[in-house]
Amino acid sequence: MGKRKVVTKILVHAPIGKRLLAMALDLLILNTFVIAPLSSRVMALLPAPQVLLHDVGLASVLSTYTATMAALIFGYFVLMEFFLQQSPGKMALGLLVVGDRGDKPGFAQIAMRNLNAVLIFPFLLLLVIEPAIMLYSGSPQRLSEQWSRTHVVEQHEVKA
Repeated sequence: MGKRKVVTKILVHAPIGKRLLAMALDLLILNTFVIAPLSSRVMALLPAPQVLLHDVGLASVLSTYTATMAALIFGYFVLMEFFLQQSPGKMALGLLVVGDRGDKPGFAQIAMRNLNAVLIFPFLLLLVIEPAIMLYSGSPQRLSEQWSRTHVVEQHEVKA
């Protein structure tokens, strides 16, 4: 009789370089398929620059555009990570979002960890502050990940 090999899966915090590359891939996807097409449509709707200076409705158009972009970007990350535990960028690099116990995070956890995707002050500050804190402290987690009790990990198999 042959021996059965036991495969154990272990989770290891993902290196910051891989995480940044995954984010860059996600931003490329978002820019190509969401931001650029929507931006070009909004720009086509705007009047000539000399009219913009006197148009009170411009603030409304730009506010709606900003809110729509924020909702689309937030939705992209929240829905992908909630249903698949990874965004396409993370998927390409073999990264996974898990809860503190290595389990699938809940919707509220995923939403909280992605607040920095909402490009509205004060969450915009998180885009700058979180990576700086990670680099300075050596922590494998962003602040929003600590608050939401989530981790970005790589899964490795160990055969015994």
